[in-house]
Amino acid sequence: MAETTLAGAMEKSIQLDKQIKISDKEYETLRTVYLDTLEQLDHKTKLVDALQLEIADLKGSQNKEFLQMQESLNNKEIEINQKIEKIKLKYKNYTDDLKKEIFLSNQINQRMQRYIDSIK
Repeated sequence: MAETTLAGAMEKSIQLDKQIKISDKEYETLRTVYLDTLEQLDHKTKLVDALQLEIADLKGSQNKEFLQMQESLNNKEIEINQKIEKIKLKYKNYTDDLKKEIFLSNQINQRMQRYIDSIK
């Protein structure tokens, strides 16, 4: 029984060989094309991987630049706010001094007026 199965398998193999009959040259050509295709695919895969890494680096770089710009803007805003506060303080001191001068001037004017009135 094993001989029948073996004989059937050999017969089937011979039939398949006849159907798939290609020359050694055609086989080598197909093999070369296949290997070249695999090599190109490997190269393209490496290129895609490299591009993905570069994209990730660029995104990271852009994010880093954005954060640096944001920090710089925040620092400028703080600096501007500090200058505004200094100006407000100077203005307040100036207005306070003016109010004192006006008050003193009014007092002097009142005294002068009283003196003038007393002389009359």
